This record gives sequence, C-alpha cells and structure tokens, in this order.
Amino acid sequence: MANNRKFIFYISFHCAFMALFLILRIRNADSQKVRFATRFRNFSVASETDSMYLINMTIFQHGMEHRLAVYMNFTKNIVSKNIHVIVQRCTYERFSCEYFQTWKFNENIKAILYMKNQIWTPIFQNLTPRLTFPVVQKGIYRANNATLNTDALMLFYSEAAKYYFKAEGILYDKDEKKAGIVFFEVGVFEYVERNRKQDKG
Repeated sequence: MANNRKFIFYISFHCAFMALFLILRIRNADSQKVRFATRFRNFSVASETDSMYLINMTIFQHGMEHRLAVYMNFTKNIVSKNIHVIVQRCTYERFSCEYFQTWKFNENIKAILYMKNQIWTPIFQNLTPRLTFPVVQKGIYRANNATLNTDALMLFYSEAAKYYFKAEGILYDKDEKKAGIVFFEVGVFEYVERNRKQDKG
C-alpha cells in the first residue's frame, strides 16, 4: 500500500513537473519572435557615366541591422523613363554568385519607387529631395537612414536569409544610354526578438 502511494505521488509529481515545463516553454516561445535584419556589404556608384557620382557613403549599425547614409550628386538633369535593377544571388560558403532576377521599371516609375510596403520603400522614403520623373533634377541627394524592407523581401523570397545579393541599378536616359549606375551588396540575417512586455505580464 505504501509503495502504491509512493508510486502515485511520483507519477503525480512527474506529471505536474512536465506540465509546468511545457507551460513555461510555450510561454517562452510566445514571448519570442523571429525577425530579419539587413547587412549591407557595399554601396558604390560607377564612374563610367558623368551624370552622377558618390560624394560620401557610410554603413552604420542601427539596432540589429545595418543602415546607409549616402550623399550623391547628379551633375545634370536626366530625362529618363527606364530603370533596370539586375540582381545576383551569392552564397556565403563559396562566395560565388549567379544571376537571379532583373526588375524593369518602365512606366509610372515615381509611383513604383515610392509605393508603400515594397522591398525598396525605406530607401526612397529616406531620400531627399524626392526623385522626379521623367526628369531627374540635378543636385545633391541624401539618404541618411536607408535600409530595406526585410519583411517584404522575405515574403517575396522566403530563402533570402540563406544568401547575400549583389544588385546593379541602372538609370537610362531618353536615348537608352546609361546615365547612372549604382551598385550595392546586401544580406539578410535572422534573429530572435524577445517580447519584454509579455514577459513582464
């Protein structure tokens, strides 16, 4: 009889302990959220055109992600109706790259660039003065806190965190000649964000 009581006590204690463990585990899981952040590797402007050049560029840490501070000078007005962005996908293990996609913006360029919730939205929202099309006005353009919308990027390509990307943005003039070329490299990494408010509750 005493052995049965000990066994029942042991089973009850074990079940209670496991239930508490599962509750704490679920609560801990609920208090965490997977996030994604940018890691800029480079940003530059090609010197083969005389329409624009890079004055200064800084990559800085903002929380968990990298952001860009960029100063560029457009030396003359550019009449443009075309922007192409050629993207390469690169592996971290072998540092090899392959062609991934080309994005072509041929109509309603301004509306597309400043559209909400797009991968590139935070870059152009931080650019002053705003770009105008079809005539891009000459002058100095600044982006002091530029990044990418990583949530939109992960929705677009769910495996983005496995790679880093090299992109070449080409601004064509009215004669379909390259008027400006921008290069940048960026990666996305995953991290876990704790929900402190929920933990306190």
